[in-house]
Order: sequence, then C-alpha cells, then structure tokens
Amino acid sequence: MVTSKEKDAVRELAEEAPVGTASKWEQRMYREMRRVGLKPVPNFRLGPYTWDLGFKAGTTVVDLDSLYYHMPDNNHREFLIGTWKTNHAVQHGWAPLKFTDECTDYHLKLVVETVQETVAHRRSVRGLKSRPQKVRRAMATPAWRFHQSLL
Repeated sequence: MVTSKEKDAVRELAEEAPVGTASKWEQRMYREMRRVGLKPVPNFRLGPYTWDLGFKAGTTVVDLDSLYYHMPDNNHREFLIGTWKTNHAVQHGWAPLKFTDECTDYHLKLVVETVQETVAHRRSVRGLKSRPQKVRRAMATPAWRFHQSLL
C-alpha cells in the first residue's frame, strides 16, 4: 500500500520533471522558470487544449512555438488550432503568453521576466489568482471539432 506521504512525493517529482512530450527547448524553458522561483506545470491542460507550461497560481499559460512548425505558411492546421486555443484561454479568464524560438534565443531574460511579471500580477489581483471568471458562454469545443478547414 502506498502512503499519503509517498503519493505526495511522487506528485511533486512528476510536477518537477518535464518529460514525455516536452522538447529540449521546453525543458530548458521549464528549468529557467524554476530558476527564478516560478512553479510551472509542463504539458498543462486547459479545457481541451494542452499548453507547454501552465501556472495554476497566477492563471497563466505559455506556449513555445517554433517559427518553423507554427508559421501559417508552414503548418496551417497548427496555426489555426493555436489561434482558437488562445481565444479559449482568454474566454476562460486565463492569460495566454506565446513565444517563438527566436524570442527565447535572442531575448531569454525578457521572456522569463514577462512570464514572471504576468504571473505575479495575476496572483495579486483578486479573482485572477486561481479561479478567474470566464465569459458567460465561453467556447468549450476544440477547434478540430468545428473549424471547417480542420474537419
């Protein structure tokens, strides 16, 4: 039988070890966020969508999108899904932040500070810290189930 203390230790390890679908770039960004005292959750689920990093306390989600794979000309499908994904986060009261590989290559410090400041702000404003209000009839269906060119 697994004790409650052991379950807590496993949960903490899982939250601190970005594995699975996290790329080397995502793992690096995860470590950078941890280095400045943030507690990101890798592969964070918000409704039907998965974000590269999520900050529960601060209701902020982050996507790291390579220009090669996410430019509209290179991957129309991913671009459309990403657009609806961002709209979904906003409608559900979350702050979506998106950065490209060039953002982190050239402006890593600014990217980290932007996430830090956004999370800190949302943690300090009543109603944004953990359970923001969503739009009354917020979207719940993922884009791949309704967007005509994705069907």
